[in-house]
Amino acid sequence: VAVYSCPVLSAEPPANFAPLWQHPTVLAVEEHGAAGGFGSFLKELAPPGVQVQICAIGKETFALVGSQAFLRQQAGLDGEGLAEMAARLV
Repeated sequence: VAVYSCPVLSAEPPANFAPLWQHPTVLAVEEHGAAGGFGSFLKELAPPGVQVQICAIGKETFALVGSQAFLRQQAGLDGEGLAEMAARLV
């Protein structure tokens, strides 16, 4: 298990993501919808044999209003939700 952060995506060369491909499963966390984000980008780059799972805000919580902590909890993007998701993937 490893944690990588990419808060800003610019014109990064694909080789910069090589450390991710050492893992059979990569969990991409998106604080917005799943389509067209960083997880989608990683799915395009991932070599055969590497599975990219995206954990993002779903339709059921997309229109909620509240603090960042509340919204993360509702979408399963808080520490507990992410730990549960990661545990299911290993």
